[in-house]
Amino acid sequence: MKKVLSLVLVIAMVLSSMSFAFASTFEDVTGDYEDAINTLAGLGVITGYEDGTYRPEKVVTRAEMAKLMVQILGYGDLVAGAKSNFKDTQGHWADAYIALAAGRGIVIGDGNGNFRPDATVTYNEVLTMVVRGLGYSDDSNEIKNMTWPTNFKVKAAELGITDGVKMSTSGADRGGVAQALFNALDATLVSVNTDGDVTYLKDSANENKALLSRIANKVGTEADPYVVSTDKIDPSSKNYAGNIVDLKAYLYENLQVYVSKNDTDKVVYVAKSYSDTVTGTFKANNPSTGTADNSKVNVKLSDDSTETYNITTAVKVYYNGSQVDLTESKMEDGATDVVSLVDAKVKFVYDDNDNVKAVVADKATYAYRITREYKTDSLTLGKINLPVKGDDVNLSKVTVTGEVDDIYDIEEDDIVVAYAGKGATSTQVPNVLNLVVVRDTVEGKITEVNDDYTKVYIDGKEFKVSKIAGKLDTFEVGNEGTFFLDDAGKVFAKEASTASDAKDFAVIIQAYNGQKSSDGSRYLAKPEIKLINAKGEVVTYVVNKDAKFKDGVTLVLGDHATYGTKTVISTVGSRSLVKFKLNSDNEITKLDVLDVDVLTVATGDQSKLSAVDTTKAAFEVAENAPVFSVKPAALTTAGATDKDNYSVVDVENLPKEINIFYREINSDGEYKVIVSDNAETSNNNFALIVSRGYMINDDDDKVEKVTAYINGVKTVIEAEAGITVTSSAIDTGVITKLTLDDGKLSADVTTAFGTTLNTLITKDITKSTSARIGVATRDANGVVTSTTWVELEDDAVVYVLNSDYEFDSVGNAADLVGYEIVGLYDTDSTADGEINIIVVK
Repeated sequence: MKKVLSLVLVIAMVLSSMSFAFASTFEDVTGDYEDAINTLAGLGVITGYEDGTYRPEKVVTRAEMAKLMVQILGYGDLVAGAKSNFKDTQGHWADAYIALAAGRGIVIGDGNGNFRPDATVTYNEVLTMVVRGLGYSDDSNEIKNMTWPTNFKVKAAELGITDGVKMSTSGADRGGVAQALFNALDATLVSVNTDGDVTYLKDSANENKALLSRIANKVGTEADPYVVSTDKIDPSSKNYAGNIVDLKAYLYENLQVYVSKNDTDKVVYVAKSYSDTVTGTFKANNPSTGTADNSKVNVKLSDDSTETYNITTAVKVYYNGSQVDLTESKMEDGATDVVSLVDAKVKFVYDDNDNVKAVVADKATYAYRITREYKTDSLTLGKINLPVKGDDVNLSKVTVTGEVDDIYDIEEDDIVVAYAGKGATSTQVPNVLNLVVVRDTVEGKITEVNDDYTKVYIDGKEFKVSKIAGKLDTFEVGNEGTFFLDDAGKVFAKEASTASDAKDFAVIIQAYNGQKSSDGSRYLAKPEIKLINAKGEVVTYVVNKDAKFKDGVTLVLGDHATYGTKTVISTVGSRSLVKFKLNSDNEITKLDVLDVDVLTVATGDQSKLSAVDTTKAAFEVAENAPVFSVKPAALTTAGATDKDNYSVVDVENLPKEINIFYREINSDGEYKVIVSDNAETSNNNFALIVSRGYMINDDDDKVEKVTAYINGVKTVIEAEAGITVTSSAIDTGVITKLTLDDGKLSADVTTAFGTTLNTLITKDITKSTSARIGVATRDANGVVTSTTWVELEDDAVVYVLNSDYEFDSVGNAADLVGYEIVGLYDTDSTADGEINIIVVK
């Protein structure tokens, strides 16, 4: 048998982890009493309110306490028709429960024939009722020699019923009562004979019969235990049994449990573990000898001592929520593998000979400071890849714990620590993922760092430096501000600098050369540069005669250097990305050209153009970083200076794929500025308009109101004042591109977005799947002579029209056989030929 120290750890772990519950059943229950309330709710002893709350601070009445005792004793089905003898409970909602509780000797009245059902129950009365419910009577020898309520309070304390109960003299609250009842679940039921002697009741296995046996069935013995296999903790498995008790704490162990009498597959309580276990931190094997021994592994315990265990290839390993083969886990020194268990938090399940039978390991594989909230259907959360199913995100395989329990509640500046079942870096896609959200920060100044930067001192207090992610902030003496911690309380990141000077980025639209009079006595025109800044504003600035230029810009505009000339900036033309500085007179004093003219890229050096998937973890944009969009017309036409060809795009509205010809990346691997040739194109605003009308807006102006289907969803859109929609864009089956600003129509709708594959219009569909459709070509007799296949986007939207070309319904791409095509649209910015909007009738 294992050493005494390990045995103590085993007992401590089993007791401390008894009946861990998952996320709270009630929205207002966290922390104190949470496990008790969740377990009793799962057992059907307690219920909450219709609004989803439990209200643990609300006081309990004597009638409510009587009902709770009836429920926990399993007598709930016996109350029908019961009537009490108390004068003040006749017609009361709880009379039947009070009658049954009184009949069992659990409650008594006030001696005057009354029960006082609506009076607040005291903790003295609660403890008395619970102890009586176990079978103890006022005449039992263990109680009768003391006066009430001391006698029952002492006995309750001996039985552990008062553990963790915050008792108040003003009345018992719902949270404290739940804890007392929860504590009593594994207490043994007794009987008292006429002499006051107490006898423990036994079950069919001759084991002490617990109160819990009244409402649940015991399963498992040492010879035939209840084994916690991986399917028991998998919510997607038909064998899942952990919706009340967190069975992961007992994975691979042999247990005795209680299951619900109404659902024998639901574990409601863990009574005992027959397995020997130890928890700690996984270390390299047998380091004390200085030689590798592949048959042994070590675990560092909480007291910093190390225990050694034997390992075989039969060991089961559950790593970050996923069972893996032993060969994939670093159980041996020098192994080259996918998963490294070194420094992982582990639980070893072992036998009497110290042979490890199973390992449960958790180790942070990546961490990230969130810069933007999760976007619906995104495959990533910042730089963290999420599990996928096919081409779609699979949030059913994502568990969120810590400060929040939903991925949509994760906020900017949260530190999210990822525990991936497969994939240890941001470049791999995990099969199972647990995200721990941390919002702990430290304010102060780094006053000291050690020589290898593994520790920092913030205002004199020591913090370890997190090593979860690959490249982290460099923490130097003198750094001051806000420091973010990971889930282990280690310093993970420092507050970012201000938006990487986003305001200084711009794209030049046009340059105007300056000119002086022929005698040089005065300026006829000062040199100017028109640009679009990071806010999307088109502005024109004078260039100061002493302006400094970098990166090969050797001349100034116009006459600053040579009077009478009309020379333009040599390497600065329209479409160039620059950083600039202004003086107090709003004159450009510094200009830094960051790349060659976009025109050169578009027509010549195509290697500078790169397609980027904005849904992948590798695409992470720094806070406030501008995204400049330059339309194709400005890319391919010299002198295309129309400001409508340029815009600044919200990162949230970017399409799935954009072509980037220039970007800068900061030290965190984030894009701090982007210039793209198609970033402004988003599928979200392509609509089938079905009707229009009028409404009064908040300014009491009469404006148009448009009803349209956008991405298959019916949407009602308010137009800004003066904006109109032509009738040709309505009920004709054409797709129209809308210009929206803060959800309002901000530009006239006069023309439809052009259709594609016009030769297929009015042709009927003979074959259909979610990936493509087959369009018939028929001869004069109507016989199909050939089929043209049209490839579809995965999320292609179908609109079905009636015979009058009016909107009828949203269809299904996989079920279009027999329909005629009205229009096929490829609105994607990538122009890949795959159709994403189909209109049929």
